[in-house]
Amino acid sequence: MAEPTFRLVFKGDYSFDSDLHEVKEKISALLKVDLSKVETLFSGKTVTLKSGVCREEVLRLKAVFDRTGGISYVEVDKPEPIVTWSSFSDENPPQS
Repeated sequence: MAEPTFRLVFKGDYSFDSDLHEVKEKISALLKVDLSKVETLFSGKTVTLKSGVCREEVLRLKAVFDRTGGISYVEVDKPEPIVTWSSFSDENPPQS
């Protein structure tokens, strides 16, 4: 089974003790984009910042991003199924 890959996402959340304008400025500097583009990150929609990376890399990226005051989340790119057809014998197929 292949190692899972992960993605770093942002949902517009930020630390309660951070100033929103400062958070936006720091994210703008980190991502090297105009402040107007950063505004779209706070629309309430989930935005993928990076995908297809290993566990160590996504955790490193999360730590860097979270230092801006923004709160990022780690998700599995393609979650493995919990139960597969091969987990069952031919005599006892899963019930739908």
